[in-house]
Amino acid sequence: MSFRRLNPAFLKFKAWVIETWLAQELSGQSYRHALGYNADEQSRIAKSERAFAEREAERVRVAFGFNCDEESRIIRAAKYDTAMRKGWYPLSEWRWSRERARQYLKEVTGETWQKSACVYCPFNALKDDGIARMRQFPEQVAEALMLEHQSLSLNPRGTLYRDRTLLSIVAGNHHTEALRLFRMRLEAVEYALYRVRRIYKAPGHADRAVEKLTTGSRAEMIACFEQMSSHLEAHVENDISYGYVREREPDRYPAVEELFVVAPAAVESKTRYGFEWFEAKWREALGETGQGKLFD
Repeated sequence: MSFRRLNPAFLKFKAWVIETWLAQELSGQSYRHALGYNADEQSRIAKSERAFAEREAERVRVAFGFNCDEESRIIRAAKYDTAMRKGWYPLSEWRWSRERARQYLKEVTGETWQKSACVYCPFNALKDDGIARMRQFPEQVAEALMLEHQSLSLNPRGTLYRDRTLLSIVAGNHHTEALRLFRMRLEAVEYALYRVRRIYKAPGHADRAVEKLTTGSRAEMIACFEQMSSHLEAHVENDISYGYVREREPDRYPAVEELFVVAPAAVESKTRYGFEWFEAKWREALGETGQGKLFD
């Protein structure tokens, strides 16, 4: 009697290894699975196809709340379906509009349910009703302002919205409580002096390196920055001071950018492929661009 007949688990072990690898390496991706059955093994092929069909039927359904008036969003979302994950749009199936869903929630809960909104979302159109609603949630708005401030500190182009900052919106609409909480948070956190470098290869494509040089109070870090300021090209944007060693040349590629800035010490030193790799790319880019320092 063979070992396989004595131990049925042996028959499953090869499949377990393959399926585990597929789940780890190709989860969420489409792929073709090649099996080496020959022309005389039609019964094995049929059994295999049944097994795949059963697994396909058990794939995950993810429910989305797109309503029946959002067919264009559903069409776009369907492009992200995979063999193991399929989007499901029950409101569309039921032909429910947003107003019908709102009426249902009113009937069940007795409350008029507001549209969900995220204070961090850069895709929010943020119309007048959304701006007015911010007054109800000053703590969340202050947290979003902190995230934007961190982003702007390391990249003056890193506004929360494409054409304006959240800070300008909050200040322009006199949301004083959110501004007060934001300033309190700015005073309470630890700060760092950062060196930021970017190598621009094409519009929207850059290699980046962020280095946290030293940490301390806000006053201590500003003092460190000011000691360097005589050797830097200083710019102030959004109430943040940037000290440029090399300033990017617009619409020129490749191009480099190097600056120092004081910011909340929330970001650690990092670059995608390690600093040894980045330093080699940096030296190469300086030679290609010929961008010298802005000071002697």
